[in-house]
Amino acid sequence: MKFVSLSSGSSGNCYYIETQNTKLLVDAGISTKRIKNELAKLQVDIAQIDAVCITHEHVDHVYGIDVLSRKYQIPIYANVLTAKRIFQNGYMKDTDKMFCFQKPFSVKDIQISSFEIWHDAVCPVGYTIEDGQTSLSILTDSGCVTEKMYEAIKNSKTVLLESNHDIQMLKTGPYPYMTKQRIMSEVGHLSNNDAAEVAVRLAENGVQNIIFGHVSSTNNSYDLVYENAVGHMQSRKIDVDKDVVLGVVQKNVISAPYIF
Repeated sequence: MKFVSLSSGSSGNCYYIETQNTKLLVDAGISTKRIKNELAKLQVDIAQIDAVCITHEHVDHVYGIDVLSRKYQIPIYANVLTAKRIFQNGYMKDTDKMFCFQKPFSVKDIQISSFEIWHDAVCPVGYTIEDGQTSLSILTDSGCVTEKMYEAIKNSKTVLLESNHDIQMLKTGPYPYMTKQRIMSEVGHLSNNDAAEVAVRLAENGVQNIIFGHVSSTNNSYDLVYENAVGHMQSRKIDVDKDVVLGVVQKNVISAPYIF
């Protein structure tokens, strides 16, 4: 399985997953033109995308789905409540290309299961994606990680995990008070410390690759995310690069491929 972040952050999220027979996007929160250009860097034609799976209806996750579905006839998958809100908000017009799921489903050789996350959206989810040989879990845009969420991702080989903000940077930063409270709430975004603690548990459970994403450009830094996670790992005697590989993906920058 191959994983590439095309963009990760509040300005737009889009992740590319490829297996032997399937090419999949999770979220499409950037323009279709940009998705096409980023995929071209991977020698992938946008018309080859088999499906897009949506985590929730916020614009930084769905911005490109209308053009993807109409121009390229790409199926869009979302749960019933999220799909309804997408149409209510006018983010997509062609109902024939929206496929609603209520249980695990397959796209060619990929099996996809969703799990509930805590965010201020109508019915937000994370995903675990399997191809019979390996698995990837995506958990971003959640203000906390419950035991149920942890159980859904702990057996994956690779996990994309949000590490949105440094708490002190957020508290002393420029955001309005209500925005700060929303971000720090259980339905907001995951802090560096909370993400690192989850990452330690995952590494101890045998997860081999942990990728941090949805990093705030105002209240965080990519180096801080990585250094904080390494510090937590070292405090638990986990050897980074030997026991677990850590990575950080950025906004508006395509990542290196993760192949596992």
